[in-house]
Amino acid sequence: TSYTVRGWLVAWIAGRTDASKATVIEYRRILDLFLKFLGARSDRALTTMQPRQIEDFKTYLAKRVAPSTVNKGVKVLKAALNAAVKSRQLEFNPAQHVELIQAESEGESRRPFTGKELTALLAKAGAEWRTMIYLAFYTGLRLRDCANLTWRNVELHTNTLNVLTEKTKRRQVLQLAEPLARHLSSMAGDNPDAALCPALHGKNSSWLSSQFYAVMVAAGRS
Repeated sequence: TSYTVRGWLVAWIAGRTDASKATVIEYRRILDLFLKFLGARSDRALTTMQPRQIEDFKTYLAKRVAPSTVNKGVKVLKAALNAAVKSRQLEFNPAQHVELIQAESEGESRRPFTGKELTALLAKAGAEWRTMIYLAFYTGLRLRDCANLTWRNVELHTNTLNVLTEKTKRRQVLQLAEPLARHLSSMAGDNPDAALCPALHGKNSSWLSSQFYAVMVAAGRS
């Protein structure tokens, strides 16, 4: 069987039965972005793939997302195209010599978004992700900690957030910035055990990161 670029990538991800559901979702999102980036070129023969297309995609992502996310995209493409070489669909992997970019340290990669970035993210996010973005921006909490918050954690009368972080197991009492306090006040309910973001509550970090990645890329396009 001779594959198009799209045909091979779709077949490859469909065959990843060894990976977790969250991993497959993340890989599929990356491949979908790559196919959209290629446009009409994605329907050409797989054998037309060139290193330049991978390099250009890397540059495209680097303007929109963190270095670690860019590198993940390159690694996924390398894996998909390595499989094509092993299946004798390609003679060589066009992504093989595409270098990863230098990742930031953890502290740098988790820097707060700028006000302009926040506005762009909020414009592209759905209701629950807007709440997540407000929380992450104004508290610095990790996505999973934000997703697991209930109204019991929120004390609007004192404008504070009382949270036990999952990774450090440390209890924190955080002062709510005025924009975050306003946002939470606008959506407050009367059930203290209700999640702030019901559809995201309890989700694992990989799944949350994958969803947030999509919001970031969408915001980068605007």
